[in-house]
Amino acid sequence: YKFIDSEIPQFFPINISIKILNNYFSSIKKNKKLKIYVSRQNANYRNLINEDDIIEILKRKGFKIIDTNKMNIFEQIKFFSSAEVVISPTGSALTNTVFCQKNTKVVEISPRYQFQYENIFKNRYSEISKNLNLIYKKIEADPVSTQKSTIQTDKFISKDVFSESNYYKNLLVQKSKIEKLIEKL
Repeated sequence: YKFIDSEIPQFFPINISIKILNNYFSSIKKNKKLKIYVSRQNANYRNLINEDDIIEILKRKGFKIIDTNKMNIFEQIKFFSSAEVVISPTGSALTNTVFCQKNTKVVEISPRYQFQYENIFKNRYSEISKNLNLIYKKIEADPVSTQKSTIQTDKFISKDVFSESNYYKNLLVQKSKIEKLIEKL
């Protein structure tokens, strides 16, 4: 099927929508295999506070550092569809894994979730990976309360949820966890 100026109706089950997107954009895929790290330094929360240390390790291992906030969607598709390995803190940029090829390794750096209402965040990227036969791993990072509420967070997020949920906190990941993970990839 070829769709032009179309939207995928929401009544499709998520696994079907994921496969439709992946198949449709498969023509953009490149042969070159990239190792990419997706930075969140321009985000309001879930930034790695020791990201400079992590980036130094990743660059030595041949990773390209990208910021999807500075890319259009077609550039994002090209990077993710060419990726052999994707490492990223939890965030919407990981949705781009719908463009990854089978057996791409996806590593999500995630906060430790502690509340029932956070379950919606827990499995969203592992589900995409499962549907597309990607190799998914999760590294839990320590939450760090350094973020301040903004007009956006005050408008859309309950103050209690913003203050108690680790989803809205910045993250500190142990360098040794990253180093061990990279050796196994």
